[in-house]
Amino acid sequence: MSAKTSLSNQHFPISHLRFDNAGDFQIIQDVIPSSRATRLISDPERFLKVSFPTKLKDNFVRQLLVDKIKNGIAFEGKKYIFFGYTESQLKESRVLFFQEREDWTVHSLKAVLGDLNSVYRVHGYGKYAARLGLSFSSTVPTLEVGLGDRHLLYDLRADDGSDCSDGCGMIRDSFAKQVCFTIGVSEDTCVFQIRLGGIKGLFVRYRDEDFDRICGGSGVKVAYRRSMFKYENGPLMLEVQNVGRPPRSARLNIQFIVLLMTLGIKTEVFESLLRKQLDDLEQIMVNRQKAIDCVDGELDSEGNDFDQECKLYEMLLAGFDLSEGRLACLLKRFQKRSLDALRKKLHIHVKDSAYLYGVVDEFGILEEGQVYINLPYQGGPQVGTFLVGRNPAYSPGDLRRLEAVNIPELSHLTNCIVFAGKGRYSEPSQMSGGDLDGDLYLILKDADLIPEPEQIRSPKMKSEHAPPDDESSGVYSSLSQMNKDAVNIFMNLRNNRLLGQMSLAWMCQVVKTEELADQAYCTGLVPLIEKVLDIAKTGENIEPLKKQFYALKTLKRTSCSDRWEDPIKYLQSLVPNRPADSQDDFQCDPDLILEEVAPREEWNGYVAEGRRSIRAFNQTLARAIARDKRSKGNNLSSRSSSAEDNETAAERVRRRYIERYFCNGPFLCQGHTLTSFQRYSVGYENNKEAFSWLGRRWLNHIKACEFAISLSCFF
Repeated sequence: MSAKTSLSNQHFPISHLRFDNAGDFQIIQDVIPSSRATRLISDPERFLKVSFPTKLKDNFVRQLLVDKIKNGIAFEGKKYIFFGYTESQLKESRVLFFQEREDWTVHSLKAVLGDLNSVYRVHGYGKYAARLGLSFSSTVPTLEVGLGDRHLLYDLRADDGSDCSDGCGMIRDSFAKQVCFTIGVSEDTCVFQIRLGGIKGLFVRYRDEDFDRICGGSGVKVAYRRSMFKYENGPLMLEVQNVGRPPRSARLNIQFIVLLMTLGIKTEVFESLLRKQLDDLEQIMVNRQKAIDCVDGELDSEGNDFDQECKLYEMLLAGFDLSEGRLACLLKRFQKRSLDALRKKLHIHVKDSAYLYGVVDEFGILEEGQVYINLPYQGGPQVGTFLVGRNPAYSPGDLRRLEAVNIPELSHLTNCIVFAGKGRYSEPSQMSGGDLDGDLYLILKDADLIPEPEQIRSPKMKSEHAPPDDESSGVYSSLSQMNKDAVNIFMNLRNNRLLGQMSLAWMCQVVKTEELADQAYCTGLVPLIEKVLDIAKTGENIEPLKKQFYALKTLKRTSCSDRWEDPIKYLQSLVPNRPADSQDDFQCDPDLILEEVAPREEWNGYVAEGRRSIRAFNQTLARAIARDKRSKGNNLSSRSSSAEDNETAAERVRRRYIERYFCNGPFLCQGHTLTSFQRYSVGYENNKEAFSWLGRRWLNHIKACEFAISLSCFF
């Protein structure tokens, strides 16, 4: 998806204890993102992560967890008390402990976070964990919004009772300007993904006069809906997790490709798009602009190679010749990573596409089946037929064919997709049970990818209304009972692999016959997958779902026909497999060997110092790499792909060397310049690329200046 998961990239170091099968723990240095909870206590290191690897037996984990909850954890002379866990931590088999002091205890901190106990009383510990996660979401603080500055809006209901406005509120234009200034985003930002005490969802910007008209002239700053309200109280600070931005083109994935094929789109359409992408990747070794475009397209991704993509992008913009040894090596590595990922996931680029936040039309202008899409940097309001979907998608009915119309009254709503607030049904709810609290929707305008109207499945009408919450039927909420429930939910759902197993089963079967996603086995999996996706919030027992899944697996499934060719396997076979590459050309760029910037004697002194330090650096780096390999082997089952991943030992070595040699004094001081030249020269002299590019920022700057001069002379 094109939107990053958070505005904030600030993280704080904390300790992470990983228990083994003897009850002992390994200490890992970890990080925790900047959040409501970390800002309140000022010292995030008071939090302690505790994890239980999947290989540990359940009975042992239960006993260990009960003991630690009862007695706490003594670590480095400090006592940590059980705090709880969030929904994401539950999936990773992790829990949080907290070091109590006079200023903050577990009880007092949770009391300030909001009335979470009421969530537990009414819904149980699973939803409590999900709501606790609001206080640990990576956010940036903005301005306070008092209770008197908020207005409760009515829900916009479809004819079948489904909520067209689920998770979507409003923010006054004049106040939105202040928020934009506070967090440093574009002043015309329209959509804000927010947290405000127990309120969660989107605030969408409306002109002051329209805001007052809809809210009854109340003069408040924001308006929220009952669907956004998760619990009472909590801090008054408006926190922003993300905002709507001008989107980049999106990519398909295997699930979307299969569903589109099920709806009649031919394999040849995807083959054509794939071959175009392969041609672009082939050109990056000789075409600078093509290389910049391809790498730029990866910079919004949050994969493990993001840092490598940034380094490559900076070198391309600096103007290094594409044949420069380091740059050529990085381009080849990028090419291989891209091809490997493309072969595995078929993330095929589509030009006329985007991922956008979904919001509702508060004016009630849009009719059923209509949407409004205004992309100021891509031609403004879009008109025509679009295919709209949402990840994850497993049913052909999850893809909707909608008409984009130009409504001048909605022109202030930019970089989002506006759905109708009326009709027979809520359109977002048709797409994998979507809502408007921060879901991103894929939009496709390419006519070759839009199924014919007769292929689109009939909407799923809501059959009955969900019963209201029963305040009187809550769970007994003594601390001991609450902790028992915490243990039971944790043991029931920790490292829950059922969703992955179901998804894999769907993926394996869906390509075996020409029915694709319409096969009975695949359609039977869809309702089970939908239940597992929200099982922590619903509190549903996972065992019956397991039994239903295993029973479904025993049904006779259609086998492959001799005349049928797996279309996904065919597309994957088109992607070449390139060998791994390393830098083999260490010819220095002449623009970076500027011996005349210092007297000969001083220059020779810098080079001599570099030759002395390269050996120590290489030895330290080699030990760090070996340590990383051992850690990877030990922690493979517990590593996360989230933004909280640890800094590796090798990365730490490089960072400390840069801090030691390049972070004192002004950026462009002569010492930094000479040191960067010296590292580059000595590193290439010894065929050591890591040492050569420790002064990467300075080398890129000098090269960019030389490149700009050469261009000005050319023109």
